[in-house]
Amino acid sequence: MNHPTRYIPAALLLLGSACFAGFAAIGSAVAPDGQLQEPFALLPLGWLCTTVGALGLLPPLIRRLRRKP
Repeated sequence: MNHPTRYIPAALLLLGSACFAGFAAIGSAVAPDGQLQEPFALLPLGWLCTTVGALGLLPPLIRRLRRKP
């Protein structure tokens, strides 16, 4: 049986990947006054989404592996 709650961790993994891709696509630059300008908030947000998504997928994966002989 496919529960809709399994889609939430998968969506979080995709969102985390999108954050990392966005960080790479935007890039970083140094302003004329010497300040580094980069979308730093995307890094911790990406790690948080990826970690929570991976942890959310572990219990169903473990249950599925236990059922197989």
